Amino acid sequence: MNKLMKNNRRNLEIQSEDFDSLFLWKVFWKLIRQETFFVFLLKVFLTGAVFFALIFFIILLETLFGG
Repeated sequence: MNKLMKNNRRNLEIQSEDFDSLFLWKVFWKLIRQETFFVFLLKVFLTGAVFFALIFFIILLETLFGG
């Protein structure tokens, strides 16, 4: 049983070949399995919000100082 648990834990670790998958589906699948679904959605939402704020800040700076 201990060997099975170690093998399962090893399979959940993100490795470099996981990034070769189409649309990074292997990476997302392993991230979802490592955490609860709510925590994963919260992290995705926060990442999107930070990205949106960064884009908005860049547009604001370009409007103010770009001309």
